[in-house]
Amino acid sequence: FLQSCYEGKGYKYGGAETDFEYTSSSGVFKRFLEENSLSKSAFKKNASSPIPKILTFADDFYSHVRCGLLHEAATNNNWVINQKPKDPNSKKVVNTRSKKRKIIYRDNFFEEIKIYFENYKQKVIDDKRETIKVGNQTKNIYLRDAFCRKMDFLCEYEIDQPLNNRTGGWWNLNNIYLLR
Repeated sequence: FLQSCYEGKGYKYGGAETDFEYTSSSGVFKRFLEENSLSKSAFKKNASSPIPKILTFADDFYSHVRCGLLHEAATNNNWVINQKPKDPNSKKVVNTRSKKRKIIYRDNFFEEIKIYFENYKQKVIDDKRETIKVGNQTKNIYLRDAFCRKMDFLCEYEIDQPLNNRTGGWWNLNNIYLLR
């Protein structure tokens, strides 16, 4: 959800992916893990990992933690969820160095998500322009427009304007008033 807000996309079953819609959650989920500072170091390929080199941690996590929990109510492929590392000062999110199991530290992961969310929220408030990578393409977007586009999709509001067109739609930034 956070990555689709960031990209300004909504999920649509079937069909082809467009600038405004995605058809597979795996790519969006893995981009969130690999491209955001919260988890870049934890979910990129790692030469010392027992995970095959053709997979990233994000691939492995998506398939065996996210899908395992969602579809089977259990992790698999030797993934386990621990509350926190033994060292109380450790900020480590995952531990994949063991050949026997891969560990995600729930408390640290949650703290990283909270930090990500606060940073993302501030970028939307500041109306930051970002370059995003989707597949082999890079696109420049305003994060506030992308967030509004995602909300449009959730509310089933017709979306037919490019992400860089800041003149149309109810979310025209000149027409938005924040109530405080």
